[in-house]
Amino acid sequence: MALTKELDLVQTISLDGHQSVREQRDLLWLFWRYLLQLSQGEVRLMDTCKSSAPEVLPAAVPANAPSLSSWLSLDPGPFSNWGLPSPDRAWLLAASWPPWFTLPLWSWLQGSCWSQYCYKSRTPHGTSYIELLLDFVFTAGICPPASLEAAGQMPEAPEDLTEPVAVRQMINCFVQAVRQLERLSRHKVWPLRRKKVFALRALGFEEPRIGVESRLQLSRPMELGSMLLRTLHEGSAQAIVDFVRGLGKKPHPDISLQKTWQRQTASDRAKIGRMLTK
Repeated sequence: MALTKELDLVQTISLDGHQSVREQRDLLWLFWRYLLQLSQGEVRLMDTCKSSAPEVLPAAVPANAPSLSSWLSLDPGPFSNWGLPSPDRAWLLAASWPPWFTLPLWSWLQGSCWSQYCYKSRTPHGTSYIELLLDFVFTAGICPPASLEAAGQMPEAPEDLTEPVAVRQMINCFVQAVRQLERLSRHKVWPLRRKKVFALRALGFEEPRIGVESRLQLSRPMELGSMLLRTLHEGSAQAIVDFVRGLGKKPHPDISLQKTWQRQTASDRAKIGRMLTK
């Protein structure tokens, strides 16, 4: 008798469950139809807005942007060169970055001159990473790669960048390569890193930037300053790409060194690196 009652209860629950699943399936079908109609309406609305929206031109440097004079006079010097040695072939072969990038990068570091003035302020001017990046581009005439993977696939510095690249990607690759060269060479190649430097306040950008504590003696400061303003206002690397493209020629790479580096595996480079740093 007890089993019969339990069987009836189980059958009732089973039927109710089956009915509930069927109702939910029907409601789900209606819900998907509703989403489809909603998406179609959204696409039509977006197409309408796109056709009627005015053309958005790239951001230009505002006419009332601060002049470069304050920025140019941040640190009159004196400046000194740190006397870095010529690059060792082993450093370049041990680097994760290809020689078409690391060789001109070391040459730039070798020629860099840094302020001898010691800032006591809590808001030191320093040199922001974006200023360092642009000075390298002006000096070397090449763009840093957008990623380590992309760099390894290129036998030489690219004449043009066909894919969009963010400034922060260039800065990241640039700084990583410098740090690796510093570690492999066992030479201090630039000043101490600071989380906050304030040089760009002279250009009207109040937010501090990451950079180094000393001021770099900039090459071609007027042209660099104009590119810096454009890059900061546009928020893209287009000014850098346009500059390199306009040069019309690339630095001649060390073909032998580049081919040797390309024949090596990542394990080979890591092995050389361990020998250099142990």
